[in-house]
Amino acid sequence: ALLAVEAHPEGMVDMKLQRRLLHHSGALAVQAWTEADTSLFLHPDHLPTPAAAYDLRHEEPSDLIASALAALARTPPRVIAVTGWSPADPRVLVEATVSESALIKELRVFGWRIFGLSAVISLITAALVYISLHLLLVRPLHRITASMTAFEQDPEDPARILVPSRRR
Repeated sequence: ALLAVEAHPEGMVDMKLQRRLLHHSGALAVQAWTEADTSLFLHPDHLPTPAAAYDLRHEEPSDLIASALAALARTPPRVIAVTGWSPADPRVLVEATVSESALIKELRVFGWRIFGLSAVISLITAALVYISLHLLLVRPLHRITASMTAFEQDPEDPARILVPSRRR
């Protein structure tokens, strides 16, 4: 979104284009600074004050995960400011002001995907355990039981004598 501002000759775009760019980026406001103290920004006329600020340069991943999980339980969603280095250009510092509602929506979708994946993995694991137990325990025990029953019916029959296999 800030590339459009940077490409504009005066470094400013009209309010209608700003609203469209912010809508497409999913942010309420975006500001960027370079090492040369050049500042680019997109913001509406009235910007809500962020309820929390997260600096991705200094936050621990565990703290960010805890904050994201806390957002799932919080109602209504807050407006937050997130600051970090640009993934496209590490010399550019970007601050985006966003609503937590998009984060909450994506976290729920991600949670359901993880749940589905876990269910599939559990079913595959259960099937493999069942097959291996059947092949390694149930079938051999069933053969021994059948041989014992046959031997009980006619102990003198030489065809019913079990021959040991090479399997150990």
